[in-house]
Amino acid sequence: MKKIIVLLGLSFMFSLVSNAQILNIEQFRLEKDTSNVWYGNVSLGFSARKQGSEIRKIQGVGNLIYLSKKHSYMSLNRYSLLQVNDNSVISEGYGHTRINFNRTKKVSFEQFNQYQYDIARKLNHRILTGMTIRFRLISKDKNRLSANTGFMYENENWQISDTTTFDNISIKSTSNINFRTTLHKKVIFYCIAYYQAKPESFFKPRVTVDASLQFLFTEKFSFNTSFVSTYDEAYIIPIAELIYNFKSTISYTF
Repeated sequence: MKKIIVLLGLSFMFSLVSNAQILNIEQFRLEKDTSNVWYGNVSLGFSARKQGSEIRKIQGVGNLIYLSKKHSYMSLNRYSLLQVNDNSVISEGYGHTRINFNRTKKVSFEQFNQYQYDIARKLNHRILTGMTIRFRLISKDKNRLSANTGFMYENENWQISDTTTFDNISIKSTSNINFRTTLHKKVIFYCIAYYQAKPESFFKPRVTVDASLQFLFTEKFSFNTSFVSTYDEAYIIPIAELIYNFKSTISYTF
């Protein structure tokens, strides 16, 4: 119990507001023979301190997965808010849904939708919808390797100034390769790399690498730590091309 309390404290100390634009879907994907079952996990973090100003941070995560006989359905959600006194300094989050049709096949199709906002980066919203083909390259108990490729529709709204916004609509290719391995019966490593670009500027992509470690306390509780780095050559407004973050959370799975 003392170890859990220590790790929970560390998760609040090191948790950063995420600037990641792409999700590590493989961390939530289930490839089981069972069907008509539900899985999910939730985590909630809160911290507060007073040092001249009152600083409060709230972060909530909720994920739900349903496996039918042929398909899988995923809903992934995370939202966070950082306040200084009564002012919202950073507010960001996403909601993501995904369907994997014929999930047990070596070649299957996926349809996904996402709504995202990141006020600190002046992104009022990003709306995605797309379809990919998924290839299961390796599917063993300890090691899994797969790749996706397809296209997506992207609608962004950026805050240029206090009174001016800019809408950007585009069609992009989206591809990823992902790997999962069990390092120990209680330690799992996930890694996914994305390459997204407009067809007419294919060599000016958005590239994201997401690596995560999951430490299982019990069947229900786990400690998760991840590092995400994104490089984008085609930002609409002049902001940093390279962003990254490190975060840690404790999750309850049901």
